[in-house]
Amino acid sequence: ETGSLLRAEEEGLRAVVATKGQNSWALHALLNSLQLQGRSSEMNAHLDMYGSKHTGAGRANLLFNRGSAHILRGNYTGAYKAVEELVETLETQYKLGDNSHDVNLWSNAVLLLWNLCINISDLNDVAFNPMW
Repeated sequence: ETGSLLRAEEEGLRAVVATKGQNSWALHALLNSLQLQGRSSEMNAHLDMYGSKHTGAGRANLLFNRGSAHILRGNYTGAYKAVEELVETLETQYKLGDNSHDVNLWSNAVLLLWNLCINISDLNDVAFNPMW
């Protein structure tokens, strides 16, 4: 996110360590840099360690990261479950309205679902069976 993925990773990790994983935006930035490098195992390790500490908008962004990690690993069912959990979180905590922050969070849900769709080779994939 700084033009250099390694620098972004270093800064993100430094912020995560300094806040003991309490700052969801620091964690989100670290996870984004790992995602862009295709390092889903490390994304999941950080999410497992720190992800459950967050609520609200922070949780929504981390669910986006979790779903993205699943897509990188080819776990489309896991990615779809992350989409469902993200939408449920947004429906209960953020009503789509005039607030640009809310629109951004809902855009993350749409982007995650779109990424899932373009990565699935067969629309009859198990992740989508409940939808049909």
